[in-house]
Amino acid sequence: MTASASTPSNVVFAAGCALGLSPIYERIGPFLEGIQQLDVVLQRSNPTTQTHAWLLQCQAWLLRVAGQMKQAGSNYEQALVINREIGNRRNEGLVLGNLGDLFLFSGQASLAQSHFEQAIVICDELFPAAAGAFRGSLALIVSAQGDLPAARRLLACGEEQLRGQHRLELGKLLCKRGTIEHSAGDLHTAHTARAEASDIVEALEVTPDSELGKAVTALQG
Repeated sequence: MTASASTPSNVVFAAGCALGLSPIYERIGPFLEGIQQLDVVLQRSNPTTQTHAWLLQCQAWLLRVAGQMKQAGSNYEQALVINREIGNRRNEGLVLGNLGDLFLFSGQASLAQSHFEQAIVICDELFPAAAGAFRGSLALIVSAQGDLPAARRLLACGEEQLRGQHRLELGKLLCKRGTIEHSAGDLHTAHTARAEASDIVEALEVTPDSELGKAVTALQG
């Protein structure tokens, strides 16, 4: 006799499988398939648990890459509420930063900056690699405001937090450095950053339609 697909043990197992597959979908896709797989498990998981929050966060990232910004924002907001209610400050910081990236992508720089600054305060203590990634995004905003030295300091600190810890996010930060330095006229530094980011794409076998793949392609253009 087999257990029902809706039993708690099977839901936990399915959630574990979905979370395990999520980084693969994030790196190489297919993104819509990943969204659908996570949606199936979300419908069966307890909406007040940390696992549910993680599923929402993973699906939100895929939704953002797929261009479904409104739903991605809704997922992140739900995850933020859960993390605050259960007192998970580490994931609260992560969601705040992810919302910052969503606002930045949507052209809402002021909201993005506020979320990045909150996220960095939390993640510096509890999740330094995430703080490094968010510093890279914040550097884009600060650079656009005309403060190139501050942007460079953010990039340098972010790189230190990411190097040797999270190669995929390091690649994204390097692309942001390439964008900033190209705009500043430092073509040598921009080229060096782009070359290392390209090496990371090749080493991790990242697909061209992933976030990092698109960023490297944009720099090459």
